[in-house]
Amino acid sequence: GSHDDSASTPGLDMSLSAGWRYIAADQPFPPPRIDGVLGAGSPLDDQRYGDLDYAEVALRARFNANSGGALRITRHGLDNGDTNLEALWLDARNPDWGLGGRAGRQEVPVGFENMIHSHARTFGISPLALRASIGDDWLADGLRVDQDIGAGFSLGAGLWNNQSYPGSDSTGLN
Repeated sequence: GSHDDSASTPGLDMSLSAGWRYIAADQPFPPPRIDGVLGAGSPLDDQRYGDLDYAEVALRARFNANSGGALRITRHGLDNGDTNLEALWLDARNPDWGLGGRAGRQEVPVGFENMIHSHARTFGISPLALRASIGDDWLADGLRVDQDIGAGFSLGAGLWNNQSYPGSDSTGLN
């Protein structure tokens, strides 16, 4: 859904996290998942040996039990890495109706979401079909609305402003 029930108390949380990656392999990693293409069409560098996987600074605010916001900035890699604004959103929900919404920079909700640690998606919960179609993440600016349907599941819809489909060129038909 569009909320995390464990974070409903008003206040501000800050987190700093980092992950180091070391891969010892004879062949380049990641291996091709689609014939002749790494990932979803985005050529990836050989990630063997050691490097910073990510370093992250995140702020999460709860204004009241039913509204809040988040900011998350992440650095991937050391020397040739890039820094991304991965989240900058506001959300609100009506628990009586089970309805919630979120507006701003966020992951487009495709498949199950790991609301606790989004970097774990690649390693643990991302189905191969999802990884073959969008790669590791799909971040976009947009508006999303979710309806809780019970048992921890929700149905949702959204409108996204995206320059290109993940894994594709940034120009042309996407």
